[in-house]
Amino acid sequence: MGRNSLRILKWPVALVLVTALLFSLGSALPVNAAEPSRDFQETGHTVSGDFLTFFDGHGGLGIFGYPLTDEIVEDGRTVQYFQRARMELWPENPLPYRVQLGLLGVQLGKAEPGLESQPAGDSDTRYFPETGHTVKSTFKDFWEHNGGLDIFGYPITEQQEENGLVVQYFQRARFELHPDSPNGSQIQLGSLGEEYLALKAQSSKKTEDSSSTTNAEQEATTSSQVQDNKQQNDSHQNGGAGQESSAGESAAGPQPADTAPESDSPNAPANASLAPQPNDTASKTATTTSSPSASSSPVRVGVQAGHWKSAELPAELAGLRTSTGTSGGGVSESELTLDIAKRVASLLQTYGIQVDVLPATVPPAYQADAFVSLHADGDASGKRSGFKVARASRSAIPGTDDALVTDISEEYQAATNLPVDPNVTRNMTAYYAFNNRSFQHAIAKTTPAAILEMGFLTNASDRTTLLDHPDTVAKGIAQGILRFLGKLGESIGNSGSN
Repeated sequence: MGRNSLRILKWPVALVLVTALLFSLGSALPVNAAEPSRDFQETGHTVSGDFLTFFDGHGGLGIFGYPLTDEIVEDGRTVQYFQRARMELWPENPLPYRVQLGLLGVQLGKAEPGLESQPAGDSDTRYFPETGHTVKSTFKDFWEHNGGLDIFGYPITEQQEENGLVVQYFQRARFELHPDSPNGSQIQLGSLGEEYLALKAQSSKKTEDSSSTTNAEQEATTSSQVQDNKQQNDSHQNGGAGQESSAGESAAGPQPADTAPESDSPNAPANASLAPQPNDTASKTATTTSSPSASSSPVRVGVQAGHWKSAELPAELAGLRTSTGTSGGGVSESELTLDIAKRVASLLQTYGIQVDVLPATVPPAYQADAFVSLHADGDASGKRSGFKVARASRSAIPGTDDALVTDISEEYQAATNLPVDPNVTRNMTAYYAFNNRSFQHAIAKTTPAAILEMGFLTNASDRTTLLDHPDTVAKGIAQGILRFLGKLGESIGNSGSN
């Protein structure tokens, strides 16, 4: 009798047992359909539920490869790694968007600056202004016929040679050209999931080794201190109760130190004694994170790079995915805001502040001590000039938000000498990231927030300030935030060249 016949014979028995069990438990036990799953003996892992549905519906093994893990939780979100991708579960999104792919190409540091100008029109080439890169020939055909933006994301490099192959990196994938392979399989996807997991494992091992070394040093130091204390106490006892101790110690022997060791944070100011410190804890903690899920810090600031990754906005904000902002001088608004946001973050981190550089998508109910969204204006005539700062018209903390607006406006103008543009628009006061009544991906109502239009990219004078003096622009923003937080102290010096 065949194997399938045995399975068929077993089904009636199983059904009888299940039915009997349900009757014995009564109506208190709900009957739920079993979640579909599939075991992959090649790697010993299982894919199930939404991930399996996505896997089967978007190319299966050819696109994702075999699973390298089961479902795991990273930064509070359920994910699963495959040879070529990382699937992420977003249960708060509508069904078509519940599963999204991680930006492994970006996280592996493969992104490169875009082309300085759009190349001449060519039917065999597709230009993406969002990243300034092109996709050509067979790579273009593969991208368009195998999932496009949702599966691969935007190109983040041009075609290049790597390990003897022509490759191109995308936000979520690496295309590889294998000319010796049969037709239909000459374009293959690189193992980004495998490479990212290997990198994580290597980083984790370094952290463990560093921790072990630190613990060993601490144990050695403690042992030495105990031995010194013992010797000193023996000396005091042998010298008699009335004998004075050596200079700097009490007669009762050495006392525990009142001060903690100096910070070894790579972000500590060169002259820590002159730099304003948020508090003792912050001054001893490295705060080089841009992830909202990192360990909490006493002071936290979110700096949003306007229009950055707008194509990846969640379903509730899908209407804004094509909103790419203005441009001028060959620079897009998102390129400018991201550059300035990173510079602002670098300045704030020297004050022991944890900074999240945020894309267009704001984490749900984002909580921070301040949130500032950076943008640039555009005007068809090229004549309008100036900057403006605003808060939400329906703020739950209007007085606090007004203080943040004032501090940024005054410090920014003092630093840049740009004029104030009085034409605050409803797009600013009703900005989606402020609207926690309508959207999940918005700031918490208790987060002080402001939106800054830094100047007109379409105006020659404003553009010179924004593009030729980015450190001056960032300094004005950072000083405004520090002033609001009560941490301005000495003004920030110029960091780097403008």
